[in-house]
Amino acid sequence: MKRQIKFSIVILLLLVCFCAGAADRLPILIFYEQGCPQCDKLEYFFNTRVIGVYPVKIVKLEIHAGDNAKKLIQLAKSYGSKEIVKNGAPATFIADQAIQGGNEEEFRRIEEIVRANIYTDAVSPLKRMEELGEEAGGGLRQGLTLPALLGAAAVDAVNPCAFAVLTLMLGTLLVASKHKRTRRVLLSGMAFTVAVFICYVLMGFGLFGALEVAGLQQGVYLFAGILAIVVGGWNLKDAIIPNILPNIEVPKAWHGRIERISSAVTSPLGAFTAGCLVSWMLLPCTSGPYLVVLGMLGDTATHAEAVVLILIYNAIFVIPFIAITFALAFGIARPYQIENWRRKHKRTLHLATGIFMLLLGIVVLSLA
Repeated sequence: MKRQIKFSIVILLLLVCFCAGAADRLPILIFYEQGCPQCDKLEYFFNTRVIGVYPVKIVKLEIHAGDNAKKLIQLAKSYGSKEIVKNGAPATFIADQAIQGGNEEEFRRIEEIVRANIYTDAVSPLKRMEELGEEAGGGLRQGLTLPALLGAAAVDAVNPCAFAVLTLMLGTLLVASKHKRTRRVLLSGMAFTVAVFICYVLMGFGLFGALEVAGLQQGVYLFAGILAIVVGGWNLKDAIIPNILPNIEVPKAWHGRIERISSAVTSPLGAFTAGCLVSWMLLPCTSGPYLVVLGMLGDTATHAEAVVLILIYNAIFVIPFIAITFALAFGIARPYQIENWRRKHKRTLHLATGIFMLLLGIVVLSLA
């Protein structure tokens, strides 16, 4: 009987020790990618030098499963890790430290952090990730990104500035061309459109990349909301009282230069060159909605998502260019008709852009 009691006490003590040890285990969160060599090295390191040596609790998440990629970016931003935001997996979160990579240097640092935080009240990356997921604005921000992008691209696409340049160029080609007008106008219009598309995509990639490198994602959402309100208010001003203060248009000093570039086009290659040159001159007139969207992407999108969304934005942006090209090439409309339509509806287009951007800015600021 006494032996049974002693045996029970020993078992009980062992269970108590086990539970105490389990409760004191240091939580470690690892994001990995299937087929990633550094991820395999990191796993081998943990299996041989951490698990069984230190009391740790390891949770591993594959970045392509579910919304783990967004969780990684969100958590990395909260830790202030620009390197993880830029390079992704493998990423290890321990206490208040975030480590990117899977080489010996990172392994030594991980081991030092583990030893320093055992049996302490260290910050749990699992708890922090859970808290980030519960933030009211987080999910709403991500859900707002695509509708905002589509809407901003739509109002940017009907910008009267871009219409004027393309119509002038193609109208000049129609007058100057004696043979194969349809083919020349069609090829030139598409070359111009492709050039604008490429330039705006490159600008988007560059600005988004700059945000990643500078690590400004946390404050850029607030900036995007303020910018949206400014752009919206300015467009409303142009629609209601256009003669007061400058307009959101190409500076008048550039008009003659743009006309000279457009009217000098005689071939598809010239149209492509003109598209590249004019793209940068149109920025004062067309960049407002684009910059707002890029700011939102900097806070809510991963690098891969941003690439796709920037391509979608600019595909929508150039749809009117394609429509005007086909309309002029096949005689559906004349240049003067498109120009008259542009002038007649110019203030209406500014009004629509202003209302949309103003409402978008208010919503964005409410979630900032």
